[in-house]
Amino acid sequence: MRFYLRDYLAKTRDHSAQEHGAHFLLLASLWIHGGAVRDDRSGLCKMLAIRSRDYQKIRESVIERHFVVDNGMITNRRLTEELHEATKQYEQRVSAGKKVVLFASARLLV
Repeated sequence: MRFYLRDYLAKTRDHSAQEHGAHFLLLASLWIHGGAVRDDRSGLCKMLAIRSRDYQKIRESVIERHFVVDNGMITNRRLTEELHEATKQYEQRVSAGKKVVLFASARLLV
């Protein structure tokens, strides 16, 4: 996962340490889960390592400000774009690697 520190800090200068932690953990969870996670209070508290009593503050200051909440799912536009690009590059590398293996195998058979 690429992380654009300058962009992140420009948008989150007013975050507390807890808000930074929750923000980063949510970004990491989105990356690991293919770009979307369920908008579920209990699950999010565990995922973001926050107490239930801190949930509303984190929801307002982090989730609603920096993420998209739609149809019971949380996403992030930029992360979705980066994930799509990373997947595309990975698939291109896999394809190129298969071609090299096939070419090498063909040369061994000659």
